[in-house]
Amino acid sequence: MRIAILHDTPTATDETGGDATQIEAAHVALQDLGHTPIRIGAAAPLGEWTERILDADVDLVLNLCVHGDLPRITATAELLGLRLTGSGSETLFLTQRRDRVSAVLRAAGLPVATWSPLRDAGSSPLRERLPLRVEAAMRGADASNPWRFLVEDAEALDALIDTSKVSRLVVQEVGAGHYFTIGIVGGHVLPIAEREPPVRAGSEAERAPRFPSRRLLDAATELAVEAWRAVEGIGYGKVDVQAAAQTNIAVLDVRANPTLSPGSALTRMAAANGWGFTDLVDRILDEAANR
Repeated sequence: MRIAILHDTPTATDETGGDATQIEAAHVALQDLGHTPIRIGAAAPLGEWTERILDADVDLVLNLCVHGDLPRITATAELLGLRLTGSGSETLFLTQRRDRVSAVLRAAGLPVATWSPLRDAGSSPLRERLPLRVEAAMRGADASNPWRFLVEDAEALDALIDTSKVSRLVVQEVGAGHYFTIGIVGGHVLPIAEREPPVRAGSEAERAPRFPSRRLLDAATELAVEAWRAVEGIGYGKVDVQAAAQTNIAVLDVRANPTLSPGSALTRMAAANGWGFTDLVDRILDEAANR
């Protein structure tokens, strides 16, 4: 098949190496699978990249856009009638905003560690429940966005509340327990990856059992799948879950179209399932082609 690699890297050789590595790895994987890859940079003017992708007469689009314009680029490609890998623009618009994902999951009756606007934290009980995670509300809106904090005292929180008047920041309570990432590709749930708790040593997190039980892992997986369905995710994604106990499990975040590169979290989980990077790309292409 002729497959477009749609990316939003400003140049083919990004100085950080991150996006450029992703594009190069995908190009090689497509060639190894017998496809013809055609790189299309969506950071170019709208009329330019849409004309290029239509002229290329591709069978499928491998959507590797990762920055803030991902939902808009995806929506434009959908309007052009192109078939794309991963989730559609509606799900991408939703999952770019952490606080809106929280609201949707809560409305679906799922347990959620809610993201709340930081500007409301001054009069909120959240002040009494430090530490808190603070991040930009819009995922990937600015690749250089420095807002990613673990706030452990009221003084630091007050300083960020002042900052939030200019930058849209959200907070989430940090609790004790295990932190899991569950990867989903099509109908497959990948082996769970356990992450380090965001709280530091000596904190309440140390009270959690050292090794999660099978029942706890199964419950976390079931909740992640329900959350993925609630945001109408398709293709591939990952869900972060906090599990303090068998009966105290909550969704932290849902990410549609996470970074797809040899070193990404999704690729590492796929490797634990016996899939190499090329295998992972192949499954993502098959899922999109057979919808």
